[in-house]
Formats: sequence, structure tokens, C-alpha cells
Amino acid sequence: GTTSLSIPPGAVGHEETGTCGFLSTFGWPELHIVASSPHMHALGRAFRTELDHLAGGTEVVTDVPVFDFSGQGMYMAEPEIVVQPGDTLRSTCTFDNPGTETVGFGEGTSDEMCFNFVLAYPIDQLANRNCGIIF
Repeated sequence: GTTSLSIPPGAVGHEETGTCGFLSTFGWPELHIVASSPHMHALGRAFRTELDHLAGGTEVVTDVPVFDFSGQGMYMAEPEIVVQPGDTLRSTCTFDNPGTETVGFGEGTSDEMCFNFVLAYPIDQLANRNCGIIF
């Protein structure tokens, strides 16, 4: 996901995208995603993560066309999704902002987030587990 959020007032269907790119994944071992849990706050409307394979092709990791803040859950990957070194993960969050102020990243529910937490293995071999996002 991303911490660089700027959702303008009155926005409908506003997209913010975060990328875990080649430089982040190049040093990873082959990673197996078994489940994912997208996370946004009250303005979140839809969520999608795609995997662009370095060798070619794109695979959907998570697709939640109607996101509900009060009903967030874990989505199983069946079959599990294999991320190879150098692949790119791209998460896109869609927001509606009926308010009169721009909304940015933050931990409060009046702020927003755009993350996809994944359950994957072998986690103990990953040096950079957050694709460069620093809090």
C-alpha cells in the first residue's frame, strides 16, 4: 500500500496506489501468499492488489469491489500465489470523501490507510517486510 494519501474533498472513486516494486522484491526468496487482509478506514470503497510477474503476466492477489470498514476480513488465496524475486505488487485503494477537507494518512478512523496485510511464507527470510514503508 502507501502512506502517501491525499483524498480531496468531495471525491468520488478517488484512487491511491502503492507499489512494492522490483527493488523491494528482488532480494526476497520465492514468497508464497496464502491469504491477504486489505485495510482502509471509513472512506474506503474498493481495494485491489495485483502481482506483475517479471517474467510476464499479471495475477490478481486481492479484489474487494465493495469494501466495508466494519466488515474487514481475511481473504484466502486458493491456490496460493507465488511471488518471484523481481515481481511487483501493486495495491489500489478507492475512496469517496463526502467531506469538505482533504483526508490524508493516519492511524485514526477519521484519517485513512491503504494497506494489504498478507499471510505468507517463508517470512523469516524477508529482510524488508514492508516494501519500504516507514512509519
